Amino acid sequence: MWLWAVCTEGSAFIFSLDSPGPPPLHFRSLHLGNYPATGYMAIQPIFNYSLSVARTRYPETFAGYVYDATSSKTNTPAGPDVVQMSVDHMMDLYVERTRLRADTLTTLLIPTLTPDVAVVGDFAREMDLLMISCTTMHQTFSDKVRFPNFNFFGLAYTEPYGRALASVLAFNNWTSIVVMKDLMSRSLQALRSSEICRGPADHLKSLRATVQSKEITVDSSLEDFRRGLTMASNFSRIVLSCTLGGQQRQMLADAHALGMTNGDYVFIHLYNVEVPNDAPMTWYRNDSLDQVVRSVISNLLIIRSPLMPWDIVRNVSTKVWMEREALFGKNLPVPSFQNNEFEISCYEAVQVAALVINETRSHPKALSGRFLAQRMLNRTFQLPERDVTMTARGSQVSRINVLQYDIEEETLHRLYFYDVEASALKLSSGNYWVKFSAILDRPKCGLYGQLCLTESGATVTFSVSVTFCLILILGIAVGTRYFIVQRQLGADRWWLIVEADFIGGEGISLSNIYANFHQ
Repeated sequence: MWLWAVCTEGSAFIFSLDSPGPPPLHFRSLHLGNYPATGYMAIQPIFNYSLSVARTRYPETFAGYVYDATSSKTNTPAGPDVVQMSVDHMMDLYVERTRLRADTLTTLLIPTLTPDVAVVGDFAREMDLLMISCTTMHQTFSDKVRFPNFNFFGLAYTEPYGRALASVLAFNNWTSIVVMKDLMSRSLQALRSSEICRGPADHLKSLRATVQSKEITVDSSLEDFRRGLTMASNFSRIVLSCTLGGQQRQMLADAHALGMTNGDYVFIHLYNVEVPNDAPMTWYRNDSLDQVVRSVISNLLIIRSPLMPWDIVRNVSTKVWMEREALFGKNLPVPSFQNNEFEISCYEAVQVAALVINETRSHPKALSGRFLAQRMLNRTFQLPERDVTMTARGSQVSRINVLQYDIEEETLHRLYFYDVEASALKLSSGNYWVKFSAILDRPKCGLYGQLCLTESGATVTFSVSVTFCLILILGIAVGTRYFIVQRQLGADRWWLIVEADFIGGEGISLSNIYANFHQ
């Protein structure tokens, strides 16, 4: 067997050849954006390693696979430049496939995908390619008529988190909420900060009839959170923060300084998947905020994806890192040995695809991406590391946890979990959720007690009201009496003649006297 590697600008080609001629399996990855956790240098080694594992597990099927990768030169996975690059890439792929053997199966691997580049899915449908992504299904791609050959293996899509948040609000009878958006203008993680809350913010807009929401923008790169928190306290006691874990700790510390951590306010932190440079929220980071955050962290609800069993998948992360160093050297912008759930999703996506390709290699439709994608639906795949369960829509089964930190036990308790497929919030065992269910988003007497009066205040209000009513009645009586007197005076003075009657030579007539009498 020969192993070949060819690198060009923005592309890498890695393939094995056991015999002359084009191989039957062709994998191509398209990397959009260049973020540390999801960019080309982070994800391409994962695909390399995953395909080598597939070859070991299914040596006959993967005897001569080809893998090549193409990356964009932009930092973001969206925008007109990325759209144009995606179109060019798919056109090149279309031409390239004409040079391959007729029995070649092409699989398109897409680490991240935004609605801007849905055209990639359209191309793949027309070419009947199998298309899999490490990210979570965006609503744009949920149309199985338009994208019948496209499945998703990530858990980072934020739309279900909006539904989970709405269920938590409804369960606790909270009808108002503040959405605190942190711009993080000087941080490379700014897009992740805004993306985390995109789904929940959009969903809250659809609940305007039952839930009042207010967006407050802050920028933790330039200021602390006190201004935003003060504005929030004037609207609701439920605060959803759109920021990362480190900034969330600062927000809790600022809330403590403002007296907002005595159990009257609830702060909600969203966290979908664990990636480098954004570790899960915790009170301890060995800094000056530790003790303050530790004392108030019980006021925080954390809505996040299921915890990754790192003890089980750690071997995958280690092997991927070794592959990354072999390809790009040790001086990488990717943080070393930090947990990255995204790379696990990519690994599992390739392993599930490899399993399906292997089990259908003798099927008449084995070369149809549409057929292979459908073979993945409504199935649980027992991979050596852990099980992966796919839904009828082509995405992983997801349960979103609602957690609270127990400082005495130094652990996170799950209060509820949201079943995405059933669209239902379910209580966990134990009564940890009782504390939050007793908190009011707006007190019965209003945020400032303005809707309730004390006993002395009620007495004063009653006295003032009675006095005002008496004055009003007296005024009406006096006005009525004055009107009656004036009418009587007009009747008694019938003999008075208006001076105007003498003007114009009309003189005095009985009709004039009669008219004056009735004035």
